[in-house]
Amino acid sequence: MAAAGSILRLGLTLALLGGLARPLAADEYRLSLDRTRLSLDDEAYVTVSLDGEFTDYQAPAGDCYELSTPSQSTRMSVINGRVSRSAELQYRLTPTKPGTCVVGPAKVRTDRGWQVTNSVQITVARGAETPRISAQEAQALQQQADEPFFVRPVVPVRALYPGEPFVLGYDLWVRQDVAVSDAGAASEPALPGFLSEDLLGGKRPKGHREQIGRVGYVVYSLVRLLATPLQAGQTEVGALEAQVVTGDVFRARRYKTRSPIVTLIVKPLPEQDRPPTFDAGSIGRFSLAGAVDKTRVALGEALVYTLTLQGSGNLERMNAPPFPTVDGLNAAALPSGADDEVVKDLEGMHGVRRFQYVLRPTREGRVEVPPVRWAVFDPEAARYVVQETSPATLDVTAALPTASNGATKAEKARETGSDDDKPLPLAEDAGPIEAAAVDAGPGRLAPLSVLILLALATLALEVRHRVRRHRVTHHAEYARDGALATARRALSGVAADDARAARLVREAVDAFLVARLGVEPGRLALAELERDVVERGVPAPRAAELRELLEALEQAAYLPGGAATLPSLRERALALLSEVDRAGR
Repeated sequence: MAAAGSILRLGLTLALLGGLARPLAADEYRLSLDRTRLSLDDEAYVTVSLDGEFTDYQAPAGDCYELSTPSQSTRMSVINGRVSRSAELQYRLTPTKPGTCVVGPAKVRTDRGWQVTNSVQITVARGAETPRISAQEAQALQQQADEPFFVRPVVPVRALYPGEPFVLGYDLWVRQDVAVSDAGAASEPALPGFLSEDLLGGKRPKGHREQIGRVGYVVYSLVRLLATPLQAGQTEVGALEAQVVTGDVFRARRYKTRSPIVTLIVKPLPEQDRPPTFDAGSIGRFSLAGAVDKTRVALGEALVYTLTLQGSGNLERMNAPPFPTVDGLNAAALPSGADDEVVKDLEGMHGVRRFQYVLRPTREGRVEVPPVRWAVFDPEAARYVVQETSPATLDVTAALPTASNGATKAEKARETGSDDDKPLPLAEDAGPIEAAAVDAGPGRLAPLSVLILLALATLALEVRHRVRRHRVTHHAEYARDGALATARRALSGVAADDARAARLVREAVDAFLVARLGVEPGRLALAELERDVVERGVPAPRAAELRELLEALEQAAYLPGGAATLPSLRERALALLSEVDRAGR
């Protein structure tokens, strides 16, 4: 027993000494991918973990893929007096050709020479063709249940008509158990045969919850456009590609997902039952009303008839209908647009259009203002509708007296020896309209002044209309020229102690880039943003500084204590935006 105990103690002693002779932790250098099967349209993430001491590093290289600039994190720990260092580098891998591809190895230089990581083989398939679906199929979501995220087009189910505006959307559906830190549109959809106008203006609406069967999703509106088909036939609404970012600023992973292409049917306007007065731009659902500004006028005096069209549809492209011809009344159309109230939002195009006509009676007595008829095509009911206003009656009195008639009667009174030198009453002074028309001298000033005032009023309306139209047409130029001043005001109003300060500075920078360069940072990865800014004339060093600024703002928003650097970031943003503004001119 004593001998056995001695042997056991000896074995334990040798094992302990052997353990002390070995290093406490072996150096390890390894490479891994988050996926090994992907297509040319996909991306994968490569992680290189370096646990141990090293003095140099070489990234993995290959001819069948490209790697992004890596994000890097380092750690240091002390165990039993021994310092251990480790680093982790993460790359976004983009395949460049189909087939079998080997990623790696990466290399590190240590005190034992160059060490290599393992390699990983991946299989790259050709990019899958984007599926094409109908508008009805776009409403069916069951087939996409359980997918972590997908983009769904939002289109009308019924057939459309040329000239009919509608809201076209693209929604990102994210399963509730997927932690998404950022998402946005990475491309614009192709819309051949459509006019389109952005309705969101760079804003990101908050997500709302939806269910597909038993699976919960959060739905984000990526794009909302007011689209108008230009011609009849079968046409396609292009796919939109979205980028989804998971993780945090230290370990972010980006994925792409693409919506299907949707086939829409645009029917021609029917020939059957088409009213002869129908104008091709009159499409929508409207109510019609007409009114005169007064019903009692003198012969030759002008009044204004206002035709009000209210509803939803192709309001901007509607033309004023001709005023009906009627005996005893002359009509002339005034320029329209100054008093219109057209709204474009997520409900489509709706509001009020007002058309005005100057009416002038040509005979005394009762003059009937006939109904104004307007033919429109109702796309929801798929039929023509003829609406008309209510008639009105004018009470036309004799023309107003002129100064020449009053002077003539006074002279005649003096010639006959009348002792009444006072002016005659208005009813007695008023002579026949023919006399006023042929009299020479000051008597012509009254009707002439009415014409001058009417011409000036018409000119003022036209000037007001043109100024408004110029501001609307050149809205982007006004916004571009004032982008820097707007950004300065926004940045100067950000307080360092505000909990939202970093986000407010980022919003001011984003708004500047949208207005000044036409770049939407919220929809782009920072590398893509840097590339787009360079394409718009900003020097590459300034674009790189802009990217670094946005990265620093993200860290200030999410990292504890990050707000401490906010004053310097704000001043850095002011200086950098001034340089970008000069470079972009």
